[in-house]
Amino acid sequence: MSLRNARTLFFERGNLGADGGYSSRWVRVESKPIAFYFPNCRSRVAAARLHDLHHIVAEYGSDWPGEAEIAAWEIASAACLLPRKVCSAGSFAAGILERISTTQDFPSCSWMT
Repeated sequence: MSLRNARTLFFERGNLGADGGYSSRWVRVESKPIAFYFPNCRSRVAAARLHDLHHIVAEYGSDWPGEAEIAAWEIASAACLLPRKVCSAGSFAAGILERISTTQDFPSCSWMT
């Protein structure tokens, strides 16, 4: 499957619209119990295009734990600027908290035992 076809399928499965929301004026982020919105500026769209491909190639989900996995890479990336690192830190924290709250037997690392 081509990357273009995989991205189309990713958008369909995520109910993100035909173009993934890139042409939308506002971005909606679901965060229970409320959703929040922020402007969909050009720099955000450029970052989102790469971010979405990262989801596809790494097979990370578009749920909070999947966002945390991508955020870890973005925070560690030298190419990622400070505003994006701050946003990624929020996604990372939300994903970790959701994973902990939904996992009965949270896995421990061997070095922790």
